[in-house]
Amino acid sequence: MRRRSVALLLLVLHGAGACYTYQPITSSAPASGERYAFVLSDAGRAAVSQQIGPSVVRLEGTLTSMENDEYALRVYEVEAIGGSRSHWAGENVRIRQGYVSNLQERRFSRKRTALAVGGAVVGAAVFMATRSLIGGVFGGGDSDRPSGSGSQGS
Repeated sequence: MRRRSVALLLLVLHGAGACYTYQPITSSAPASGERYAFVLSDAGRAAVSQQIGPSVVRLEGTLTSMENDEYALRVYEVEAIGGSRSHWAGENVRIRQGYVSNLQERRFSRKRTALAVGGAVVGAAVFMATRSLIGGVFGGGDSDRPSGSGSQGS
């Protein structure tokens, strides 16, 4: 039972990330303290391979500052060419602005949030229905059964 609870909690936490999407930045300059996705150019991928790892195409993190033509950020996720992702714990990384081919800002998505909430509600209802946690609503009641072993004894 404990494993199921942990799995359900992880599913809900993962779904919370579904409430956001990344879109091309709309302002002229990114703001410190905001979360962004930094898509690397080919030159950027080659330049950061020693610092971050090979085949990195995208970094997600919070911009801490922009100094001397460099972005300083706390990295929370790294995506490789094949689509695999690794989670980071907010390590500080500096990347030259010329190595970033596309800067995307994190935006709240009402549509994704509605889908995530709807999925969570349906999942919770199915979970409760299959565990008889809702009572006799789905025909799982035992109140009409006679007590005893079922045989009439002598």
